[in-house]
Amino acid sequence: MAEPKISLTLSCFSPPSRLICTQLPPGPAHLLHHFPRWALPSALAYLSFRIMKVYIYPTIDPPLWQLVALALFARPIAFLAEAYLAQVGHETAAAARGAVLPPRVQESLFPGVQGHCWAPDGFFKLGDVMDEWSKEHGNAVRVNLLGTSMLFTMEPEHVKAILLTQHTAFEKGSILTSQLGSLLGTGIFNSDGDLWSCSIVQCRALSFLADASATLISVVDSELTLARAQKRIAEGFPIDFQAITYLTNLPDLISHFALDVTIQFLTGHGSIEAGIPYTPSEAHRNPSSLRTHASTMFAHALEEALEKTNARVPLGAEWPLFEFWGDAVRSGHAVEEDDE
Repeated sequence: MAEPKISLTLSCFSPPSRLICTQLPPGPAHLLHHFPRWALPSALAYLSFRIMKVYIYPTIDPPLWQLVALALFARPIAFLAEAYLAQVGHETAAAARGAVLPPRVQESLFPGVQGHCWAPDGFFKLGDVMDEWSKEHGNAVRVNLLGTSMLFTMEPEHVKAILLTQHTAFEKGSILTSQLGSLLGTGIFNSDGDLWSCSIVQCRALSFLADASATLISVVDSELTLARAQKRIAEGFPIDFQAITYLTNLPDLISHFALDVTIQFLTGHGSIEAGIPYTPSEAHRNPSSLRTHASTMFAHALEEALEKTNARVPLGAEWPLFEFWGDAVRSGHAVEEDDE
């Protein structure tokens, strides 16, 4: 009996404007793509004034600067109106379904302008902010980020439903997909609908062959990692379970272990043999080969890419405006691809 064949046809058509946008930096591409929506309030305000002048108040002749100011201020006013109407729409839809929305985080006049969301070093500390929100509002909160209403949750049952039991019911959506696209592309971790279904089928087909190999790699790497830890303890340096500095003690061991398992599974080459660095106070003990080792450079590039991707979250759909002339996440891809 002949084996069944699976035929998959992908239809991908992008309009000319979208194709042009993909060749531009994030900022200009975003402005070009959303120009009609942004320009519409200003155009309507200007045309309304001209019509009113011709048909209702023909004797009024305001200076040009007033017309320009009216057109410019129309967009911010429309922005606030859209955010308010969206909030009312969500509350109405929830009430119609008998649902209860999570509490809304208190915000400033302009939706999404949350000063406490940003750390002094410029990076967005999402975990710290969510911890602050959870203490005040609970494990699930509603936040308006630059006009985009988003839900954040740390509730275990919610996370279980999103990642496992009801995964297909929670789409990532276009905003999150665009924020993660520079780092994750359009594969299984950053796709919805038919594309996600196709990716998961391919991964399941490979998982049967990969389970045994991945398990063996994990066992071997865990033994090697523990041996490294025991050697460091024998030198008189205890493992600090409270350390939070990157590449320091326990977090460093965990990150190197996870990185090594992944690299060995994908490429067949290990990385933990390069060693683990000492604490900052003993940095002079680190050999020069450790700093220039491919695994160390890759880990730093990946860490930086994760931080920059995380910084896009509070910016909502408008994140390209803050990376106007270049994709900040893609800047580390050269290091990652070279190390591969």
